Amino acid sequence: CWEGYEMVGHKMKNGKKVPNCVPKKSAKKSLPLIEQPMLTMDDMGSMHGENKSMKVVIPVPKHAAEKVKMQGGTEAGDMHITLAYLPQDTDITMLRMVASEFANSLSTPINLEMTGVGRFNHEDKDVLYISVDSPELAFQRERLIAMLEGNGIVVDKEHGFDPHITIAYLDKEEETPRINESYLCSWMFYCLEVWQGPFKYKYHTIHSPDRGVF
Repeated sequence: CWEGYEMVGHKMKNGKKVPNCVPKKSAKKSLPLIEQPMLTMDDMGSMHGENKSMKVVIPVPKHAAEKVKMQGGTEAGDMHITLAYLPQDTDITMLRMVASEFANSLSTPINLEMTGVGRFNHEDKDVLYISVDSPELAFQRERLIAMLEGNGIVVDKEHGFDPHITIAYLDKEEETPRINESYLCSWMFYCLEVWQGPFKYKYHTIHSPDRGVF
């Protein structure tokens, strides 16, 4: 990198991987690290009945999550759309580098829209969820998977990609709660997170108004 700049991961330019050079003053701020234990490894594995302690997600912003939060359901700060499940032994350094590259590579903001409420069976509980629609998201998710696999990271292929936000787990015999669908909203995808056990690593896209803010 040039004098006064330093490398923070890599980025794609003209189809090639090149150093991502940023001014030294803002280098650390461009990849903020959040290490506040909010979920245990057991909690994360049990959310879908399996031991998947790493994943790449899109967090739901607070203003949107608070509107659909239910008593006894998923906490607003934990609502997310899962993009990829990863094995426990995934190289976290490489994973974080790829997540950073992916966030930096998004050239235009992506709109995500809550479109309805549904319920599906899963082992001993049912999942109450909000479906999410975005014409661009499936394509960008495939790009992310290709970047992960291209860097030797194994991605769990057991689940297909049906973007949704889990808002509660219900007993089989429990009635489906009524959700005021007027609370459903849309937001711009400005942030990506890597979840590793109790830690969340946050990466803002280049369009994020919070980029460089801890």
